[in-house]
Amino acid sequence: MARKKIALLTINPEDEVEQKIMAGIIQQCKKYDYDLAVFSPMVHITNYFKDYLHGELNIYNLVQFDAFDGVIVTPIPMQEEQITTLTDYLLEKLQKECHVPVVSIDLAFGNYDVVYSNEQAATKTMTEHVISVHGARKIAMLTGPKDFLISGERVQAAKETIEEYGLSLPDERIYYGDFWYTSGEKLAQQIVSGEVEKPDAVVCASDHMAIGLVNRLIELGVNVPEDIIVTGIGGVRDGMLNLPPITTYEPDENYTGAEAVNRLRTLMGDGECESIEKAGSKNLCIGGTCGCQEETKKIRKKLQNYMYTSGYNTAVQREDSGITLTTLMESYISEMFTATTDAENCLNKIYESIYLLKPYGCFYLCLNEHWLDEIHDCEDGYPEFMNLAIFSDQAKKLHGYINHVFFGPDRERKFETKKMLPAIWEVEENEPQVYFFAPVHFEKKEIGYTVLQNPMSLPLHIGNVYGMYLRYINNALEISRAKHTILNMSERDQMTGLFNRRGLERFSDEKLKKAEGGDTVFVMMIDMNKLKHINDTLGHKQGDIGICTIARAAERTAHSGEICVRAGGDEFYVVGFGKYSLPECEARIDEFKENLKLENEKTESDCVYQAAAGFALVKVTSPNALEEAISKADEAMYKDKGKRNK
Repeated sequence: MARKKIALLTINPEDEVEQKIMAGIIQQCKKYDYDLAVFSPMVHITNYFKDYLHGELNIYNLVQFDAFDGVIVTPIPMQEEQITTLTDYLLEKLQKECHVPVVSIDLAFGNYDVVYSNEQAATKTMTEHVISVHGARKIAMLTGPKDFLISGERVQAAKETIEEYGLSLPDERIYYGDFWYTSGEKLAQQIVSGEVEKPDAVVCASDHMAIGLVNRLIELGVNVPEDIIVTGIGGVRDGMLNLPPITTYEPDENYTGAEAVNRLRTLMGDGECESIEKAGSKNLCIGGTCGCQEETKKIRKKLQNYMYTSGYNTAVQREDSGITLTTLMESYISEMFTATTDAENCLNKIYESIYLLKPYGCFYLCLNEHWLDEIHDCEDGYPEFMNLAIFSDQAKKLHGYINHVFFGPDRERKFETKKMLPAIWEVEENEPQVYFFAPVHFEKKEIGYTVLQNPMSLPLHIGNVYGMYLRYINNALEISRAKHTILNMSERDQMTGLFNRRGLERFSDEKLKKAEGGDTVFVMMIDMNKLKHINDTLGHKQGDIGICTIARAAERTAHSGEICVRAGGDEFYVVGFGKYSLPECEARIDEFKENLKLENEKTESDCVYQAAAGFALVKVTSPNALEEAISKADEAMYKDKGKRNK
């Protein structure tokens, strides 16, 4: 029986709240033997670089909802200052395209089921702390948007706790924000300007609002915590690393994520749900914004997990310990990617660098099948077909890019984009897997996406290292595209699109390096008949049509592994290296003439264009084999032209 699969739509997985929710989802999926596919942009919805953000959001266009058995959505981090453009888009998309159960976390989302975090415990703990430990009496509450259920729950928990101490929380000391820095900054301005009365303490419903409030108060000359006590909720890294660190509460988001899977399991009709362990009551994290002695051990741990240092001990860098930001920065992959010579070299270097994502099970790089030549804006979503350009499996014995990089003729692994990743459906692993999909793009240009696959028993590291690594890949592939375009412009004839002599020279050099004993160089020389006469009597436009007609016929005659070259005004070559026989090459002349007949029938001109052709075969025994073959093919072509003139 096929394993059931869940899709998670989230955003900015570097955020610790999202990481905890994902950990809870993974924990519960493992119990039920569910695979999990995560689709996530690697930036926050407030990212100021809007073209880049647009490219990141394109990953949601990849999701084929009905291919899964259920979907989980985290709408709160997808909203920017109460601007609901993204959540409105996803809701409409789900309502149109999704016919499987959907569960939302912490926010009403259409008519779908919602699982809420336990807001009361966090708010109650923080409110009790500022009253019982610090003696605050005039307490204010900065919560989320007024129409959010969790905003009201946090206000209600604060009110009830304050009333237990014989105090009150009047409406004029309840402020509504958006859970982001800007709300705290706005309240700080209002307090300092006298627009609102200065409280003893402000209990903020998120760390980000607390950070904005604390930092702006200090900028405006207010001492924290001496003049105003500030607390947050969330336990996020940015709060702990703030100066001063935010006193906060770490909610049990793992429990919320696991509960979302339980709700989905019920909706899917999969039977009884497994119990979920709660983290317990040791969630209070003392920083420097309440007046207590800071818990430096917790702060140092957050710092250690995040900081970039100029040196590190390679002797203790274990494969299962994850790659740090230091390791990434000191790897010089940015310089290594920039120095790549062409697309194949770039993909090889990407493959060589994916050790930076350890520990991982499998890594996939899926690229638009035409990524080098034809890239669309992300409004168009993804193309019909993708190419699996890199596949690396850490468990396989065969390593090296020849076994894991698929690029070039006869090596590409194309698949229908609607499959998202064939391995999800075609390979049944022994234990449930996590597949993390992230976009690959340059600004708004869609290039493809990566997938990181881990068994659920192996920690999935989706943090700042992975986010930065993907930015390096984005830039590397765009540089490769630019180099490819420039190379094409220098090696291609602008009128016909065929290679020019520069292109032929590079092709020949590459083939000669790889030539084996017994190989020959095959050259077919083609020369258009009566071009000057056509130009003089019918005009240069008809002459240009003739040149393009001959070019298309010559291109159709070139077989796989060969190239077609416009060598001069009306002169063309078909060139190949390999094992050729004389009868085979003689038949190619007839093949060209048949192709020319077909191309003539397609033209809108009354003129029937003709060309002479000849070929030569020369053993690849010296670097001058190509020049010798061209010379002999030229002689054969003139013999054919002489016959035609007679």
